[in-house]
Amino acid sequence: MKRVIFFSRCRTSFNDFSSKFGKDDRYRNIERMRDREDVFDEFMHDVRKKEKEQRRLDQEKIRLNFIEMVQEYSGLNRKSHWSDVKKKFRDDPRYERVDSSNQREEWFREYAKTLPKKKDKESDEDKPAEKEEEDDKVKEDREKQERQQASMRERERVVQEEMSVIAKDRDKERESHRYDEAVQHYKALLTDLVRQTDLTYKEARKILKKDSRYELADPLSKHQKEELYEEHLDQLSAKKKQTYRELLEEADVALDASWKEIKRKIREDPRYTKFSSQDSKREKEFDRFVKDKTAKALLEFRDLLKETRHIDFKTKSRIDESEQNMKDIVEILKNDKRFLVLEPLAKARKEILLEYIDDLARRGPPPPPTASEPARRH
Repeated sequence: MKRVIFFSRCRTSFNDFSSKFGKDDRYRNIERMRDREDVFDEFMHDVRKKEKEQRRLDQEKIRLNFIEMVQEYSGLNRKSHWSDVKKKFRDDPRYERVDSSNQREEWFREYAKTLPKKKDKESDEDKPAEKEEEDDKVKEDREKQERQQASMRERERVVQEEMSVIAKDRDKERESHRYDEAVQHYKALLTDLVRQTDLTYKEARKILKKDSRYELADPLSKHQKEELYEEHLDQLSAKKKQTYRELLEEADVALDASWKEIKRKIREDPRYTKFSSQDSKREKEFDRFVKDKTAKALLEFRDLLKETRHIDFKTKSRIDESEQNMKDIVEILKNDKRFLVLEPLAKARKEILLEYIDDLARRGPPPPPTASEPARRH
């Protein structure tokens, strides 16, 4: 099942979502309410997760920018105090981006711990090993921080790509929704204003443009509108054809009936004039109707012959012995409407009957029921 949902803010509840989109066809594509809610919850969980990760990345970026700002200030060491130096950073945007003063001080202290101790007046010869150890520690901390920054940038890139995909999907959903709405509005307009099949698209468009609802179909291209118009004409034609054929069925058209004869019977019926304004089209459809009815009648007659038990592979020999056998068969068949309806085509009906009897005689007796079964072992 295709999951059709809309992007919503994390505060959106399923009830709010259902109230807003309950009439949308894509919402109704999922039949059970429980399934709709499951799809919605799954989608919102994914959105919240990504937004949470994005907020974490944003916060980490603020932290890294803050540390970068502090690094630019020379003269700091492990013993430096935040209260002594914070005034120097207040005009820097990277300082303002940190919401909490406590957070600024905490990050400063963490950074200060990575710095060497303040140099005293003792000569470098007094504690050479300690100085070398401190330099190694500073280098190690700096490299660690650089790795963290690189990792953070990569994670940020990945999340940004994922959020970009979500945004594109959201835009596609919006566009699809706009298109579906435009199609529904345009179809409604065609149903209300175009009820004849002999209008060209150019003629119909002039009529449609006069209606204020035409603007609701603006998302559709000219080609799309023309395609929908042609579909509408096909539906109109099919409906009118069906109604016209129902009229012919009610007129009890015989298989050898003429158009003039039937025309006199049906021309007062509204379905006669609604089908077409051209008499030639009415007559042409009548001819097709008779042709289809004849083909169906012949097929049903063949079914009747197969159902008649008095006709078998011996029937031909019995008829050759006495023509009365053929008369008896015809009398039996006359009790069925499928035989009587072909009265106007009596010659063709007789030919089909004789061909069927000959075919049974050629094939001979049917195989016994056990002929196809394997020999049983006793």
